[in-house]
Amino acid sequence: MTSQDVEFEPETVPVTPLWRRWGRPVVNGHLPDEEDARRAGSWVPAALLALVVAAFLIRLSTAEHLSSHVDEAASIMAARAVAHKGAPVFPSGTLYLQGGTLSYVLAP
Repeated sequence: MTSQDVEFEPETVPVTPLWRRWGRPVVNGHLPDEEDARRAGSWVPAALLALVVAAFLIRLSTAEHLSSHVDEAASIMAARAVAHKGAPVFPSGTLYLQGGTLSYVLAP
């Protein structure tokens, strides 16, 4: 009998799954078949979608109940000053530069 006639059976080694990021299992350093890996990590897109929807709903609720900007009146006043005087100066003489570009864009 030659060495080619003998069938070789590899020893079976117990496989211990490890877990890596995003809940995808790693078996002896390799991912299992693609379907298992896809199923194991399928919660990540669902969690991201839930987070985006929650953030959108919070933003929508806030937009309905709160003022959009605190300094809107000051920006409008500065734009009117640019139209009349050429510079964003308040009636008190204070130069308003926080929204300087916006003041010039909004000026009629």
